[in-house]
Amino acid sequence: MLRHELMICTTPADVINITELRQFISVFHLVQFKIIMDAKRNIIKAFIENGYDQATICREVRKLNINKMLVYRTYIRYVETGNVKIKKKTGRPRTVKTPKLIKKVRESLQRNCARSCRKLAKTYRVSRQVMQRILKDDLRMTAYKKIKIHEITDAQRKKQYERTREL
Repeated sequence: MLRHELMICTTPADVINITELRQFISVFHLVQFKIIMDAKRNIIKAFIENGYDQATICREVRKLNINKMLVYRTYIRYVETGNVKIKKKTGRPRTVKTPKLIKKVRESLQRNCARSCRKLAKTYRVSRQVMQRILKDDLRMTAYKKIKIHEITDAQRKKQYERTREL
């Protein structure tokens, strides 16, 4: 398979007109490109600026694997704000269960997967509940308790056999 460069349309100026974009779409299924989300939004923006409605845009960009919901949300965002950029997230930022902590926990479990949740929580100075959420929700791991099995040695098994014969 041939390697191709990353196809990025970052500004509407990159997409000159709809006919060129349609030619790009028709060639797209022959060549494997990776289009990032900003590029997808800018392609949708080019269609909006040329007067296409949501349904038509969905039909035109279907070959690019652009989701219908992305088209509708981008269309509404463009109508309301005038641009297609995502708004900054609001609310209180995370202080404990940060992506940095999740990455550290993942790396430590790759080195030693037999660590208990309590020991991990103590190591990273977070509560046990936070560590449980990281393990379950973010890393998709399931906790289980180690069960100690009564192990019988060969000598014990031999003695057991002899005693059952006596009965």
